[in-house]
Amino acid sequence: MAERITLILVCTVVIAGLLAPPVLAVPAPGDTVLFCTAGGSQEHPDIDGSTVVWEDGRNGKYIYYATAPGGEGIRVTTGVAAGQQGSPSVSGNRIVWQDSRDSSLAIYMYSPSGGEKRISSGTGDRRMPVVHRDHAVWYEMREGKAGICLYDIGTGEETHLDCSPVTEWRPALSDRYV
Repeated sequence: MAERITLILVCTVVIAGLLAPPVLAVPAPGDTVLFCTAGGSQEHPDIDGSTVVWEDGRNGKYIYYATAPGGEGIRVTTGVAAGQQGSPSVSGNRIVWQDSRDSSLAIYMYSPSGGEKRISSGTGDRRMPVVHRDHAVWYEMREGKAGICLYDIGTGEETHLDCSPVTEWRPALSDRYV
């Protein structure tokens, strides 16, 4: 009798194992994981946590992001892609990029709570923005001088950092330093 119970128990475990749904494989470090499966080019990505942002060329040039692999991404930008929308950066739920929809390169920001808005002021080209927590920085030409602009997201205040006589390019940002 004990042998029969053991046999029934083993058969039940085997059958349950065969009927159970397969476990989703977790990619190993170094595995390629596609965050965007749409056609067209996906260029200049940036990553923060589980969010990936990129320039997308499937229907012009727009900024897209995804928080999980395997989809087509979510389009952030609403402007016409006749100009250049590029060099995106992401930190938390904020995305910044350069955008030429208004004839010169300006810096725009997107967040789920605030939507999309221009954050750089004035005229002249602003390029290669980087966002980190509550600040953004970008390279800019202001009054004929190359420099870096530090933007406080909370106050909307811009601080121009004069880098003369050396032209700085592609600023970086951390909790303490530009």
